[in-house]
Amino acid sequence: MLFSPTHNTQLTKREMYINAVGDWQRRQRFTLFGTATFEYKNTFRKEEVIKTCSYFLNALDRKLYTHKEVLSGNRIERFVYIEGGKDRDNLHMHYFCKGETLKETHNIIKHANFLWNEKVHKANNMKILINEIGEDRSTYGMKEFWQMDDDNLVVQLCHLKQSKSF
Repeated sequence: MLFSPTHNTQLTKREMYINAVGDWQRRQRFTLFGTATFEYKNTFRKEEVIKTCSYFLNALDRKLYTHKEVLSGNRIERFVYIEGGKDRDNLHMHYFCKGETLKETHNIIKHANFLWNEKVHKANNMKILINEIGEDRSTYGMKEFWQMDDDNLVVQLCHLKQSKSF
């Protein structure tokens, strides 16, 4: 289903969906927002980009946690989007994540930049920003959401810690 900007009802549904995702994401209190790009106009297919981003995120988890911790599910909390850019020819990743401590947050920034620039094939640039409340980026990953099948949220790359219920 295409959300048509000329039809107010459809636009309202699109905006409502984006705002609902943004509200939920804002409540997660992600401390960092990153954008990772590849060489411009690369020939990657979306599947290859997802695989490469998975490699990067797994390597980042292994830098912060022990092998045993990663196997037991301890990973950086994150929400990951893959976008094609304005002309759909510039696949790149946006991600929101958080460190559990200030030290871990600094380590995420340090290791993410190194891993992306040194270990990822055809990597171009990594930019990580502190996700401050005043700079609300919570809906940024949804800016290319125009149709119901625009699956720019890549669930298999996301990780949220399970809350403990008693």
